[in-house]
Amino acid sequence: MSKRQSKPVKNKKPKKNSTFGVPDPVVVPKTKSEKKAIELEVKQERLETDLSTYLDRLTTLKPRDLGVINSPETYPDDKKKDRRYNRGVERAIGELQLFQFLIMNLNTHYKNKILNSSQFDALIQQYLGISDMTSVELTREQKEQALRVASQMLVNAITVIKTNMPPEFNSLLIKSLNPFLILIESINQFSRNNNLKTVPQLNISDSLKIES
Repeated sequence: MSKRQSKPVKNKKPKKNSTFGVPDPVVVPKTKSEKKAIELEVKQERLETDLSTYLDRLTTLKPRDLGVINSPETYPDDKKKDRRYNRGVERAIGELQLFQFLIMNLNTHYKNKILNSSQFDALIQQYLGISDMTSVELTREQKEQALRVASQMLVNAITVIKTNMPPEFNSLLIKSLNPFLILIESINQFSRNNNLKTVPQLNISDSLKIES
C-alpha cells in the first residue's frame, strides 16, 4: 500500500474584519474642550503611575508570617523566621511611607480623623511603651528605646513651638531651651560612649542648633 501523502498546510489569511497588527486609531480632538479633556486624562494617568509606588512598596504578608511574628514559639520547625520578620519590617516601613503621604496631602479635617483616632493613640502608647510601664517592669533595652522615642518627640514638638512662636518670645524660649538641649546632647553622648545601637542618635533641627 502506498503511503498517504499529507497535504501542505496553507497559511490562513486574516479575516477582512480582523484588526490584527493594525494600531488603534489615534483620537484627534476636534474642539478645545476635547483637547483639555485628553490632556487632563494623560496628566491623571502619569500622576497615578508615579504615586502607585506607595502601593508597590507594600510587601505582601502571608497568614503564616503574622503567625510567626505573633507567636514564634508556636512554630518551632519554621526555618524562615528571620525572613518573615524582615518581611514584616518591610511592610511596616511601606505602611509608614503611605501614612506620611496621606498626612502630608490630606486637608486638616481628614488628617485629624487619623491623628485623633483611638488606633493612632494606641499606636503611640505602644510605641512609647506607656501601657507596659504600668503593669510590667521594662527591660533595659525597652527603657532605652522608650527614652529615645519620647525625647525625639519632645525635640520635634519644641521645634514646632519655636517655629510658630511670635518673635517677642524668642529670647525667653531660647533661654528655656538651653538646659534641654544640653540634656539631649548628653543622651547622645551616653549612647555613643556605651555603644547603644538600640538607641539611635536624637536629631535636633538646625533651627534649634543655630540659636542654642
